[in-house]
Amino acid sequence: MTITSILIPLVGGILLVAFPQIFTKSTGDVLNRAKGRLRTIGFLLIGVAVIFSVVKAGESLAQRDTAAKPQMEMHRLQATTRGDSGWYLAESTHGSFSVLIPIPFNDFTVTESDPKWGTVQTHTVGALSAEGLKFSATETPIIPGRSPRDLDQMEQTLARGDKGVSDVVKAPFSGWPSLSLSQAGPESGAYIRCVQTDTSYIMVILEYPTARRLDAAQLKSQFLDSLKIKSPNKPHAANSRRPGQNGFVSLRVATVADAGH
Repeated sequence: MTITSILIPLVGGILLVAFPQIFTKSTGDVLNRAKGRLRTIGFLLIGVAVIFSVVKAGESLAQRDTAAKPQMEMHRLQATTRGDSGWYLAESTHGSFSVLIPIPFNDFTVTESDPKWGTVQTHTVGALSAEGLKFSATETPIIPGRSPRDLDQMEQTLARGDKGVSDVVKAPFSGWPSLSLSQAGPESGAYIRCVQTDTSYIMVILEYPTARRLDAAQLKSQFLDSLKIKSPNKPHAANSRRPGQNGFVSLRVATVADAGH
């Protein structure tokens, strides 16, 4: 629906209502009857223009709502690219990282349009097992004023809520500043590594229901340490530690709709 499609019936209708005589050569009583018919047509055209305006306004609102909602682009669904360790190599399609995950994974990008910050993209790979273990790695751009300013503030952010924070370690990972910690609450917990690069935060998280804490504990090092970061400005050599073959916990992948979300 364009502005022109509204203006044409609107202008025509106004002219027919205001100056019907210019559209007929009739005279006398015939002119009066013609003017009445022309004015009726004019009112109909104005009504059409009003309807078109309402439709146009609805389209504009729908487009604005669509632009405001985050849009997800799924690159790979339930991917099964094998890594050297026997786990699956989950390399982000548009992100600058990869991790190893023990079950098939999803690879997707979420794009958010923010009136203050512009277009913001986050890149994620992740999987959810039928036992409730959630493996995810997400890269988020560092935006001054929007993102935590450093790992100290990141730690404070993660410490909020009903989960206690423990095992806090701040040490370089593959040459980048890194924060590792554990979260534990009444019903669930998580093992987290956050790496700060020049342009982004990369969060590697293994979440678990409390009943599966021991399973998660067996898998956490293998998962968190598998992070590889691709960057032309990497300050040091990549982490050479490779996840071992031992300590696997048998997992079943959850439904396709849940995995990676």
